[in-house]
Amino acid sequence: MPAADPSLSTYHLHAVLVHQGEIFSGHYYALIRPQGPGGPWFKFNDRIVVQTSETAATQEQYGGRGLLNMNNSAYVLQYVQEANLAAVLKEVSLPEGLERSLRDEADRIAVWRQRAQRQNQECNLVKLLCAQQVRRLIYEHAGP
Repeated sequence: MPAADPSLSTYHLHAVLVHQGEIFSGHYYALIRPQGPGGPWFKFNDRIVVQTSETAATQEQYGGRGLLNMNNSAYVLQYVQEANLAAVLKEVSLPEGLERSLRDEADRIAVWRQRAQRQNQECNLVKLLCAQQVRRLIYEHAGP
């Protein structure tokens, strides 16, 4: 009898779909390790994507009503068979239209951020000038 290939019976956790909230309300987010075992975990929560720890991805999704009153529950676990890791995790090319669309969106976001930063600086300058003017008026009208 030939020896069994251990890679056929070994699986690695690849993604966790989490429900956050109560039974009848809340929302879902995903924790994914796109580079496979040993790679970083990322939390995809609506439009926000942040790197997170393996502990946060695997240990903090059990829910419960203990001292921390956690309302997170792992809803779906996705595993990848070790023998298929390379095929599942391989780089893929984006279609030209999608790649262009993503670049355009990134450019729009960069312009928006620059505009927001400029407006914030202008607002701070106006606040500073107003505060100086108020101090000057108080000083001029202060009685002996």
